[in-house]
Amino acid sequence: MSSSSTEFDADSIKQISKNLSGLLGFAQEVLTARSKVQMEMSSGLGVFREQDISELPGTHLDAEDGAWLRLERLRATRPPEPEEYVKAFVSGLPDDPDKRPELLPAISLEVTIDEASELMDAELLRSNSIREVSGDDKTLVERVKVTLHVEDFLAVRQGFENYIAGPWERWSDAEKPVRRAIKLYNALFTLYSAIHSADSTPPELVWGIGIARWKVNGSVVDMPILEQPLDVEVEDGGQIVFRPRAIKPKLSLKPFIEIEVEGSPKLQRALQGSLAKFLEDEVEFSPFDTAWEPLLSTAAAQLTASAEFISREKLNNGVKIPSISDQLVITSNWAIFGRPRSSEAREQDLDSLRQKIEEATEEVPAALRGFASTPPKEKAESFEDFELDSNVLRGGATNSSWEAPVSSLAGDELSQKERRGVHFFPLPFNQEQGRIIDLLEKEDVVSVTGPPGTGKTHSIANIISHMMVRIPANVTGHSGDRDRFAHPSLAGSGFVS
Repeated sequence: MSSSSTEFDADSIKQISKNLSGLLGFAQEVLTARSKVQMEMSSGLGVFREQDISELPGTHLDAEDGAWLRLERLRATRPPEPEEYVKAFVSGLPDDPDKRPELLPAISLEVTIDEASELMDAELLRSNSIREVSGDDKTLVERVKVTLHVEDFLAVRQGFENYIAGPWERWSDAEKPVRRAIKLYNALFTLYSAIHSADSTPPELVWGIGIARWKVNGSVVDMPILEQPLDVEVEDGGQIVFRPRAIKPKLSLKPFIEIEVEGSPKLQRALQGSLAKFLEDEVEFSPFDTAWEPLLSTAAAQLTASAEFISREKLNNGVKIPSISDQLVITSNWAIFGRPRSSEAREQDLDSLRQKIEEATEEVPAALRGFASTPPKEKAESFEDFELDSNVLRGGATNSSWEAPVSSLAGDELSQKERRGVHFFPLPFNQEQGRIIDLLEKEDVVSVTGPPGTGKTHSIANIISHMMVRIPANVTGHSGDRDRFAHPSLAGSGFVS
């Protein structure tokens, strides 16, 4: 590619950097405008709050290996069984620790006549609760059906109460948190599966810190102030592990901006700047640290006059988190929630690029400079007959001459060099798309426009592959000249280095 040899002074470099920064800022705003603002964490993809999971068995927070959360795969256990004489009056011992077993009011048994007589003598069988057993078998003549009423069995009732107050209650108390941990594991495993098996854009998990809750103007806000996207994996032993993604945490007041809380856009920028300064000091971001509480406190103080901030110290001292009301409450706790994958990573990349461009003091590369060059101010030599300024048609370009597309040129009209050009494109292409790479060999910037479906993205993939092949040998490590690939038999072959 060619590059300009023009030298730029400090003011010119500053202006070009400013223009580029503005373009990247516009791209950021487009991404932001296209994304729907989430007002509540409970959007259908799950929300898992600190107070619901932090004390569960098999849950490990802030692990030494950098994992913020590790969940063990626990197994449910069955309740202990009561004594046999009690068990006879308990039907289908439930497997639910929240569902207490119950005694049946009566049971029906088939016993011998002698056994029935003994029950009668012990006043455990009522005379009207005996029936004959019908059948042709002679042995049935010596047997009867009896109905035993639990109210006649004091020992059964006492044994049952001892069983409930002892073995069963101990099992229930221990099993309830295990069952909640199993439900949590299953729900998060479902999200893990959706993230790793989605055919289209997968959902994402976010660890939110500093939960803001508010009913205002017919809307409900239940979202964190600080957000950190998560990576999730299942280890060989079945443990689900959550770690922060390699994306900087973000401070978000989007719900308040959406409902037009006065001053919220300015506060967003100010607090995001404060967060950036924290991170510049190499402070490790963690939901288990209280270093971020000044940001949360400032948000509560400046969003509305009646807001309340509940610190971690207050939560540890037993202060309860209030239900959502018309008073804004921001609490220094955390929650994990799922949502459709956002454009946060792209927005952060654009923001990082903006900062580097704004801080740069050296000359901007020609390829970038072409996107930010100011259109020429000189007037056209002639407006012709209808006062038409040719600069309008040129759009500020230094060369607006039109060339016929390659497909319209006869073979004899193409130069020998153009006829021998090799396009290392892995995807099918036409001559018009091939012309783009020919122009890029001569120009710093080539602008390509077209309606949807005309192959712009398709062409970008081909251009990247072509450029990878044409990288000089001293960069790729391959020996030989780059033109060793330029053989007519390779044109359109799809070869990529």
